[in-house]
Amino acid sequence: MAKVILTNEGFRRAILHRQRSVSEGAMKTQGEIEAVICEGISRFEQELHGRGPKEIHTFLLGNFLVVRLQGVLTAAEQQLVQALPAEKGRDLLKQVRPI
Repeated sequence: MAKVILTNEGFRRAILHRQRSVSEGAMKTQGEIEAVICEGISRFEQELHGRGPKEIHTFLLGNFLVVRLQGVLTAAEQQLVQALPAEKGRDLLKQVRPI
């Protein structure tokens, strides 16, 4: 699995907004933090691939962050993966969409 470093401007803005809110004394709940992260990652996907995920869930567990994206493949990419044996389709998709 490739390691992705998010440098998207929208994601950075969302995180900076969260940091400013905390420094101003407006402490965010865990759900609010997770929502800001979802919004930033959704914007990142939109800018990178031209479309966002159908579903996105973020789970903040202590200092561990889990983000689950569903519905990120286009119809053509889904067809490509389904038409070929699992390993070949997955490898070809990774070549076409490196991230």
